[in-house]
Amino acid sequence: MDLHLGRIQRIASGVFRGAAQTATLPSGGDFRGLEELVDAMRKVRVTDFHDLSEACWKQLGATPLPVKQVGSGGTASGPSLRFTQRYRPVAYSLWELPDVDVTLFVLPAGSCLPLHDHPDMVVVSKLLYGTLNVESFDRTEAEVGVTLPDDAIAVRRVDHGPWTAEDKSDAGASVRVLLPNAGGNYHELHAVTNAAFLDVLAPPYEPYPGQRPCTYYTSQLSPRVHLRPLPGIPEHHTCSSLPYEELSYVQF
Repeated sequence: MDLHLGRIQRIASGVFRGAAQTATLPSGGDFRGLEELVDAMRKVRVTDFHDLSEACWKQLGATPLPVKQVGSGGTASGPSLRFTQRYRPVAYSLWELPDVDVTLFVLPAGSCLPLHDHPDMVVVSKLLYGTLNVESFDRTEAEVGVTLPDDAIAVRRVDHGPWTAEDKSDAGASVRVLLPNAGGNYHELHAVTNAAFLDVLAPPYEPYPGQRPCTYYTSQLSPRVHLRPLPGIPEHHTCSSLPYEELSYVQF
C-alpha cells in the first residue's frame, strides 16, 4: 500500500470512529483531525494508483455505451452543462469500513454522476486528474411567500463551473470538503475530460430505510431554485463498482 494512501486510511479511521452510530454529525466540520486528513489528501497523486495512466484512459473508451443526449430543460444546470452520457463511470473500492469508505472514481470524458446527496455525511474529495464540471447546492430555508411542491427542497447554489486538477502528477490543491449542511452536499459531476478523484465518505451510504440512502434529484428554477427527489436511479445512469485490484482488467 502506498505511504500516502495508508496514512489516509489511518487518519480517516480515527477522525470518523463511531460516525456510523452517530445520529447527527457536526454540521460545521468540528472533527478532531479533519485538517490532518485534508493535508494527507493533498499529498495524494495520480501516480499513487497503479495503471491509472494514459493506457487506462484508452481502455475506458473501448466499449462505449449508446450515446444519450441529456438536456437540461427547466433545470438549474442550464445549457452549459449539457453532456453526452457515452461511457460509464467506475467506482473502485479501496476500503469499506463500518465508519468510512474510501473510493476511487474514474470518469471517462462525457460521463456523469447525476445530482445526488450525502445525507448526514462528510465527504473529502481529491481531484487527481482531469477536469469536471460541478453543479452543487446546499439546503436553505424556503423564502416567505414562495410555494414549492411538497417534496421540494429549497437550496442555494454553491458551485457552478469547472474543477480542474493542477497537474496530472501534482494536483496539490484540488481538495474539497462537503459537510452535512455546507460545501455542496447536493452535487452532480460531469467529466469534461477523462478524470479521476478520490473520495473519503463518512459514514458510508446505508441503503436501508431510515438510514443513509443515496437519493437522486432534479433541479428546478421556478418559482425559485429547488430540488425534487427522483424515485430511483436516473434513466441511462450506470456506474460500475469494482474492487481496486480490478483496475488493470476492467473492460468498459
